[in-house]
Amino acid sequence: IKLNLMNRNFISRSFNCLLALIVGGSLSLTAHAQDPNTATQTPWDKLPLHFGINVTGGRDFDDFQSFSFNLSAEYDFAKRFFLIAKYDDTYGLFKDGNSRTWLHNHALGGGLGAHLFSFSPNAQNIKEESLDLCLTAGSVVGKSDWRFVYYDGALRLTSLRRNRATLSAGYRYYDATGSSLVGNLSHVYVSIGWRF
Repeated sequence: IKLNLMNRNFISRSFNCLLALIVGGSLSLTAHAQDPNTATQTPWDKLPLHFGINVTGGRDFDDFQSFSFNLSAEYDFAKRFFLIAKYDDTYGLFKDGNSRTWLHNHALGGGLGAHLFSFSPNAQNIKEESLDLCLTAGSVVGKSDWRFVYYDGALRLTSLRRNRATLSAGYRYYDATGSSLVGNLSHVYVSIGWRF
C-alpha cells in the first residue's frame, strides 16, 4: 500500500490526538499541583486494577518508523509489582529507495511491571509519583503482511493515583515470523498516555 491521501489524513488525525493528550495531561498535572487534598484516596483509588491508553511513536536508525495506539490493563498483585495485558494497533512506515510503504497490524501481549521507586513532587512529602519498569512481549493477531513477535522494555513516569498522564521511553525488538514480508527490526520509542 503506497503512501496516499488516506494515510496523510490518518497522520493528521493522529497528530491531533497526540496534541489533545499532551494538552489534557498538562491540564491534569496543573490541577494536581493545585489540589490541596492530594493525600486523600477514594475507594476507586485503592482498587488494584488500572487501565491505560497511549499514543506511541518510534524509529530505528535505518528506514523504519512506527506509530501505534495502545490499550492496557494492569493488576497490582504485590506492593511493587503488577501484571500487564496490552493491545497494540500499529502502523509501520517502511522506506525502500524513494517509495514508502505503510503496513498495519494488531498485536496482543502481556508482561510484568515494577515500581522501581516513588517520590513526592511537592512539599508535602507524600509519595505520589512513580518510576516504573515495564517488560512485555506479544504477537501479531489476525492477517497481516508484517508479522512478528515483539519484546519490549520501557521506563515509565506515572502517578500512583488515577486519572493522570504518563510518559514512557523504551526499546522494542520485532522478531519477524516466517510469513512476514519484513525482517527483524528494533527501535526506540516514546509514549504519552493516560492512566485510569
